[in-house]
Amino acid sequence: MSRRVTFFLFTGALALMAALLVHSALKNKEAKIAALRQSTERIVVAARALTPGETVDNAALRLSTWPRDQVPPGAYTDFQSVAGKVVKTSLGVNQPIVTAALLEPEKTGGVLPLLIPPGCARCQSRWTTSAIWRVLSCPIRAWTCWYRCL
Repeated sequence: MSRRVTFFLFTGALALMAALLVHSALKNKEAKIAALRQSTERIVVAARALTPGETVDNAALRLSTWPRDQVPPGAYTDFQSVAGKVVKTSLGVNQPIVTAALLEPEKTGGVLPLLIPPGCARCQSRWTTSAIWRVLSCPIRAWTCWYRCL
């Protein structure tokens, strides 16, 4: 009988130690998750690909959680400040929306200057000063522009 009681007490002590071990592991995991949640920020990202000249609406946006130390400078945190603006550069899916990628609707100067390919020597020479002159001096198709500028 003494042997049974000893065995029962020993197995009970082992079970209690195992329960305490699992409990402390879960507490550590919860503390790590809470610390990660505090070190993240919700920013606005593109829900679909956005092209230059496109007006941004709420359907094209969504909130995403990013680590606080990796949030790009100028990232938006709410839909209201982004909706209605015009896309300046191409944005891919899940790409953060930053101030440098958007223009105010009344300050765009039209969409055509946004469609000039970057790096085109004929379109962006130092002698052309206005957007209208750049558009007039640029080839009709972007692929001909790239072909001639290379």
